[in-house]
Amino acid sequence: SQRKIIRNANISIEVDDFDVAYSKIEYIISNLGYVQESKINKVKHFVDNKIELVTSGVIIIRVDADKFNSVLKDIKGLGQLIDENIKTDDVTEKFFDVESRLRLLKYEESRLEEYLKKIDDPDNIFKTQRRLTDIRHEIEQLTGTLNKLSDLVKLSTITINMKEKAPTST
Repeated sequence: SQRKIIRNANISIEVDDFDVAYSKIEYIISNLGYVQESKINKVKHFVDNKIELVTSGVIIIRVDADKFNSVLKDIKGLGQLIDENIKTDDVTEKFFDVESRLRLLKYEESRLEEYLKKIDDPDNIFKTQRRLTDIRHEIEQLTGTLNKLSDLVKLSTITINMKEKAPTST
């Protein structure tokens, strides 16, 4: 069976022009993902008695997992790489454990629904309905976990800490 791998990268790069580099990032990921979050700020620098604004920010992107390496390479090519950290998590076992547990709970749910149709005792009806409620709640939680794992496996996360080179005096 196919491995379920979550890949994340955190890189820091220094660029000549923040806005140009940001536009290039948007172009690189245009058909492969999206910007999940970005926080951009400008800091004043005094150079030759003039105020120069230097832009920096953190951009978090999500890209198709199978394009992770090529996107990362393209982004690193936008400037000088300062720092790089790549993390890979193999969640195959957890994924299949959750899937298996989900199948068992759905089977138990269908069995209890059939049983509920056949019983007349109010006490047994109440106990069975309470168990069905618990099972349905657990099914909902496990389905959410499975969807989240699937999303994390399909789309890799790249966090880009990007800053412009500080201006120097002439």
